[in-house]
Amino acid sequence: MKEEFQEGDVVKLKSGGPKMTILDIENIFIMCGYFDKQDVYHTSSFIPTSLTKSSQMKSKGIL
Repeated sequence: MKEEFQEGDVVKLKSGGPKMTILDIENIFIMCGYFDKQDVYHTSSFIPTSLTKSSQMKSKGIL
């Protein structure tokens, strides 16, 4: 099943890593913002198939 993403969704890479917030969806890329382990803010673009919605948000009934 293909996941649908919206700006503001909290996601993670399927391979792991920090929780990220979707900032923008452009063509085939999703721009995310996140903090690394040193609390430095980053933005990066990902293809949708590499992301999954954060399970913590799903378990709280928010997503």
